[in-house]
Amino acid sequence: MKRTVVIASVTFLTMAISAFAAPWIEFAVAPSIENQERPDVHGTRIVWQQHVSDGEGNWDWDVCFIDLDAAEGDAINLTWYAGNQQSPRIHGNRVVWEDDSFGDWDIFVTDVADPELPMEWAVTPFLDNQQHPAIYRNIVVWQDDSAGDMDIWAAELTDPDNPYVFGVALFDADQQAPVIYNRTVIWEDNYFGDWDIFSADIVDTEAPTVRAVSLTDYDQQNASVWGDLVVWQENISGDWQIWAADMSDPDAPVEFPIVEAGSLQKNPHIGDNIVVWQDFRNGKDWDVYGYNLTTRREFRITDHAADQINPAVSGNLVVWQDDRDGLWNIYAVELSGPEAARCAARPVGDLNGDCIVNMADLAVLAAHWLECGFDSPEACK
Repeated sequence: MKRTVVIASVTFLTMAISAFAAPWIEFAVAPSIENQERPDVHGTRIVWQQHVSDGEGNWDWDVCFIDLDAAEGDAINLTWYAGNQQSPRIHGNRVVWEDDSFGDWDIFVTDVADPELPMEWAVTPFLDNQQHPAIYRNIVVWQDDSAGDMDIWAAELTDPDNPYVFGVALFDADQQAPVIYNRTVIWEDNYFGDWDIFSADIVDTEAPTVRAVSLTDYDQQNASVWGDLVVWQENISGDWQIWAADMSDPDAPVEFPIVEAGSLQKNPHIGDNIVVWQDFRNGKDWDVYGYNLTTRREFRITDHAADQINPAVSGNLVVWQDDRDGLWNIYAVELSGPEAARCAARPVGDLNGDCIVNMADLAVLAAHWLECGFDSPEACK
């Protein structure tokens, strides 16, 4: 069980109202006839794995990159060589992925400060399998099966040619699917027989401080972390739901639900005060939903009659994997309005709940006024 104004003209008003009423626009990041999967985003930079052909009938997975702020705006294949490169993650200029070019899975990193001439290094040229990497600044974490079960390891990349590798969670049973924010590593752990969420403070790399985040009787998996907040999917009575924990006091994390709809919600991701996940509540296909932790407002991001899965968020930019084109492409949207609000209390004059006072608020006022037959706003309350 869980624990506990002055208006210039009617023409101007119509334009303002129309601009405000229009929803955000979803767009394909780099449309392709090759499947694109597992996106990640940091700022305006997006990475994903793409199933590419060499033109001779051979296919493998490569890691692709695009910066939406770049002048050219073209996608770049970072790993055009043989073998599979997949599960990419990005933070700042650095992209990490798992790579089977040498017969087992290893972790590689590339610096995309100059995307046309990326610099690449092997993080783990070791035996056995290192997979599921994540990165924050110059720290990379991954799961490693060298000991016969899954453990969590990390590398500090101040000097990428000589990474400092250290153990984070080297316990019995499986520790897997790590994520990282600053010096906090989060993972899923089946030490107690089901999947729980654990954390480690790696300030002291020789002796990381390990703590439990969630030890309920249900499976908790697919965690994501930002600041003091951790989110995950939790299997309660056969339905996956999205839960979170505030780790401001890491010795006493406070758990709370993000969504408890009676259906499937999976693959959560958090960035700043926005949580996104894939949701099957319509019973027909997967959509992407979001939740604003500041305003405590849930909202729908996609409503297309296809599957939208594996979302990720950075700031107001949300990306996901979408099959509306008959194969998987990466799509994105820039959130705005109340959904992107980041204030605990609205400033005076903020009528649409987006935490700023601008022409969109004038449009709300004007629409309200017009609906009331040009009476004063007070007459419409």
